[in-house]
Amino acid sequence: MRLQSSVDPERAMMLLNLFYKDKELLTLFNFGIEGTHYVLKDGQITLPEGKTTDNVGYYHDIMWQLGNQMLNYTRVGEDPNKYQNYEKFNEQVSSNPSRIFGFVFDPEPVKNELISIDNANKTFVDGLKSGQLDPEESLPKMLDKQKAAGADKVLAEVQKQLDAWLAENGKK
Repeated sequence: MRLQSSVDPERAMMLLNLFYKDKELLTLFNFGIEGTHYVLKDGQITLPEGKTTDNVGYYHDIMWQLGNQMLNYTRVGEDPNKYQNYEKFNEQVSSNPSRIFGFVFDPEPVKNELISIDNANKTFVDGLKSGQLDPEESLPKMLDKQKAAGADKVLAEVQKQLDAWLAENGKK
């Protein structure tokens, strides 16, 4: 929904806000119509008997992209406490923020090394991710190529900038 081209941007924004407050609307948008596109089984979403994601008529797996995730149901097979665990994690992180929160690395001094490291990674990453390369053999080779491309220089630059930022912000 593009608010810039909306005939009534205020009402469009009201609808978007409802995705953060109205569990029924969010459930309808994310899962469709109960009994037709989904059923609840022990408080979790599952497909109706005999239906698949291909023939249920309404299915997507991008619930996290819109609205308040904490209002969502979980799907059968997911941890039923997923959202409570997120809330707990968020509370822990909020109550103990990282001392480097706010630090932003400036890559300019090592931009050539970063490009070289990226090129070194391209040789291995897809093969490692897909399982086509043996990690026992390929990972050490990739790390060697990263090192040759300047990984130690990049790490030293990050540390230098971080140390300066910590001192500047009284966090050392």
